[in-house]
Amino acid sequence: MKILLQILFFWSITFTSYGQTISGIITDLDSGEPLIGVNIGVTGTTKGQYTDLDGQFSINIEPGTYELRLSYISYQTKLVTDVVVKAGEVNVLNNIQLNPSGAVDLKEFIV
Repeated sequence: MKILLQILFFWSITFTSYGQTISGIITDLDSGEPLIGVNIGVTGTTKGQYTDLDGQFSINIEPGTYELRLSYISYQTKLVTDVVVKAGEVNVLNNIQLNPSGAVDLKEFIV
């Protein structure tokens, strides 16, 4: 009986530690197309993720209030603030769009 209680206790701790998730889809503001490989960093932690081929991401994290930093080459960096994560819930962020920052001007370099 004691072993069964230990197993149940371990399982409940494991379930509650990984039951909280921040997820969403990141798209281009102009075209609405999903963006592949956007870097999502959780400010103040070592947690982060990149979007997949469909622009989707999912980050397992402890309950709390967080700020997400979204960065992508040739797009403006975006901060998503006050993302509240509650125990045992999935927090889905809708309508995350990044604004293209325009063409990057590079100077000619002759070797």
